Amino acid sequence: MIRSKGEAGTGNVAEAVKHFKTLYGAVEELAAALRAGDEERLRDYARRCQAPYELVTLTAKLGRLPVVTFAAGGIATPADAALMMWLGADGVFVGAASSRARTPERGPRPSSSPPPFGTTRRRS
Repeated sequence: MIRSKGEAGTGNVAEAVKHFKTLYGAVEELAAALRAGDEERLRDYARRCQAPYELVTLTAKLGRLPVVTFAAGGIATPADAALMMWLGADGVFVGAASSRARTPERGPRPSSSPPPFGTTRRRS
């Protein structure tokens, strides 16, 4: 499981979005290297990250991380949660800061269920 970096308690989703885009930008680069048949680039990435070459290749083939990714930190509204799911998060953690609001009735509401299994999510 991988958690995105966000600024907990701020209600500012920008850092979580930035981290997810960086994460999936690297995955896209790996996928492009695989499509181009650039095995050396994949091996170099595996060496730099100290990750097994087979795992790097699997990630490139899948076009996503082979583990559950969830967004946390700065996620305060259903719109923030939906944005992170749209970017590719498998799950979203909405922190306690939003539940400690002075006027919780005006705060975030539970979002609807996540997209159906197999739904394509945009990652750029």
